[in-house]
Amino acid sequence: MSSLLKQYHDGYAKILFWSILLGLFPIMLVSVALPSLFETFLYQILVGAMFGVQVLVITIYFISATERKTDWRYIAFGLIFSVFQLVTVLRSSIVSSINFFDIINVISRFLSVFLFLCIPAGLKISKEAFNRFMLSIVILSVIACFYNFIVNFSDIMKILTFNNPFTLNFSSFYFNRNTFGQLLFISIVACTFLWVQKNSRFLLFAYVFFFINLIITLSRTATASALIFLCVLMFVFLKKKIKPSHIVLAASFITVIILAVSNKRIITFIVGMLIRSDVGMSDRDILWLTGFDVLNHNSWLLGIGYLSSVDIIRELGFNLKEFHSFYVETLIGGGLADLIMHFGIFGFTLNRLMHIRSFDKDPSSVYFSAYIALFVYMTFESASFFTMGYVGTLFTAFFITMPVLYSNRNTEKPDVSPSSLKK
Repeated sequence: MSSLLKQYHDGYAKILFWSILLGLFPIMLVSVALPSLFETFLYQILVGAMFGVQVLVITIYFISATERKTDWRYIAFGLIFSVFQLVTVLRSSIVSSINFFDIINVISRFLSVFLFLCIPAGLKISKEAFNRFMLSIVILSVIACFYNFIVNFSDIMKILTFNNPFTLNFSSFYFNRNTFGQLLFISIVACTFLWVQKNSRFLLFAYVFFFINLIITLSRTATASALIFLCVLMFVFLKKKIKPSHIVLAASFITVIILAVSNKRIITFIVGMLIRSDVGMSDRDILWLTGFDVLNHNSWLLGIGYLSSVDIIRELGFNLKEFHSFYVETLIGGGLADLIMHFGIFGFTLNRLMHIRSFDKDPSSVYFSAYIALFVYMTFESASFFTMGYVGTLFTAFFITMPVLYSNRNTEKPDVSPSSLKK
């Protein structure tokens, strides 16, 4: 593979970010301007069209700006990854019924593996391109935060007067606050990549702005995941690199917290609106058990299809579009086979992070901490990888494609074998 890595392909990193924006475009258009199109077939067509543009642009780049070579083992994994889902769809079509979009999902899954794993596995990017990608994520999130404040300013200013968290939906230009919370969590990680290299007032502003928006979204999982990420990073990976400025920053943060919790209205807000211990898991456990019962009547090995499973739980009375857990959703959608293959992908990426650690320690520390927080996040919220649409593109690009691209910088080191995908 080293013959493929003779030059930087920073253009791919730019295209990767633009792919995220393409996935975001249907959400912004419908959320801001055309809300009546939400959950319509036309909206699905728009999502598919943006995915088609992604495929076209990356393919053109692959043909025109690279040596047009890929490792057959990655392609083989993509086929296996997709064939198992195809078998799931065929089985479900025989024993019950399937959602048409589950068939589309099989095709988009293979294309996504090719675009976001097979191609980048043979490319490398510079440190500057890596930083530009992270800065682009930060800027996108800053824009989303400003928009959130602009459209919700009056309610945000009186947020302490509310006593029902479900009457608020501070979600910027997203459909719901959990999706906005995803971006904020990822943006805090992206901001940290830049912060460990050089402290700046803009990054400090971004941190504060992100956390303010994260708290007012009332997204418990995203807020907890961001805090877990920072705690793991500071006390496990970077404890030997703590500078006086970090201590001052932490002391200031603790002081603000102490002053905040000394205010009765703020305590009431944190306990009643953010933590919400009275609602527990918001009936997630009931939803998960229902999903497991559906599997008991179908196949634990293959699942029943991602979209088909949502149709089933809706027929059972749940007004939801997801299972609020990546692990449960993957298990029900694709069975144990799909869940194991996803963990194979995560294992492969973590091996790449170990390779990054051999020549650039700080980014690997940030990514390891982010992965720990991600695994916690995915316990209570849905995420997707190698799927059509914004969420799949964002998570795949940030947590899989970028580590693979960046790990190829040090071509003097032996590459991590994709055989680990089979584990």
